[in-house]
Parts: sequence; structure tokens; C-alpha cells
Amino acid sequence: MRPIVLLLLAGLALPGCGLLRPEFVDVGRAQGADALDVLVDDDGAVARLEYTIAAGDTPPAVRAAMDRLHPGNPYTSAQVEIHGRQVLYQLSRSVDGLRVSAVFRADGTLVNEELEVPEESAPEPVRETVAERFPGAGVAEYEEVRDGLRAVRAYHVRLMVGTRRWKLVVAPDGVVLQGLLEVDAKVAVPVDLP
Repeated sequence: MRPIVLLLLAGLALPGCGLLRPEFVDVGRAQGADALDVLVDDDGAVARLEYTIAAGDTPPAVRAAMDRLHPGNPYTSAQVEIHGRQVLYQLSRSVDGLRVSAVFRADGTLVNEELEVPEESAPEPVRETVAERFPGAGVAEYEEVRDGLRAVRAYHVRLMVGTRRWKLVVAPDGVVLQGLLEVDAKVAVPVDLP
């Protein structure tokens, strides 16, 4: 079972978790998920919830769109992302040895993509910012983030600082747009007892 990870904006606690109302979550699917990811906003409220599903449980239009966009190997993961009242679907697969993920609306409309790239492919300003802000950190991954029109908007940089896992959102010009601290957590999901 994968660990459950909470993505917290640096320095925040979880006082707003109750703000994610049950009608935004498919509790049945959450009960079967082996991982839940929660993004907390600047006010401590839950801004986004992601839970794993089987790739075959995504809408057919989503799978068809992913197959057109990034054909190839089997899916490596699938998630439902809840952004307020908006429900999105993410599919991931390996292409040429690198992970590609794409987020779609149920009708197959592309919302964004995250494409793993070799460190040397990330723009120099992005790499310099990471080296300056986190000297000696172990960079685990660079991802190119594209919008629904496939234009590069940012880079995700996952790194280890000591024993802490960070995710930075960095503009192509090297400006840090957001810093996220990944924190392991337990999430309780209600179930009917036998």
C-alpha cells in the first residue's frame, strides 16, 4: 500500500480540512483507494483532493484522449481530482522511460500535462533557482507543466531537503510560484460496518 501524502503549503497546519464537504468526494471510491493526496491552500482549507482509481474506471473519452496524446505503454496510475465542485481525471504512463501524466475533463478535454524531463532539459533559470534556494538538496524529479493548449507554464521540482520532501512550482524564468511540503498522514474514511 502506498503511503498517504498530504501536500501542505510550507508552514501550514490542517485546521481547514473540514471545509471539504462530503458531496465533493466519492466516498465509495475513497474507501477503495490505496492513496489519497490532499492539497491545502494558504488559509488551511482543503483546495484539492486526489484519490487513486483503476484506469478502467476513468471515462472512455479520457482514455481515448490520453491514447491520442501519449500512445504507448499501459497506464501506470489513474486518479480522480476534486477541485471544489469540478471533477477531473488524471492518467499516467511511461513513454520513452519517462512518466507522463495528463489531466482531463470527463469529456476528454485536456486541462494540463505533467511530463517528467531529464534535469538537463529543464531551463537553466529553473535549475539555478533550485540550486540557490536549496543548496545541497537532492533533486528527485523535474516535470514540465503544460496547460490545456500544451504551452509550457511551469516546472515541478521534487526534492529532498534533509528528511523532508518538497515540491516546488517554478516558472520557466526561475521565479518560484509555490513551495509545497509533502507530509505523510493518515486519512480516515467512513465505512458501513458489517
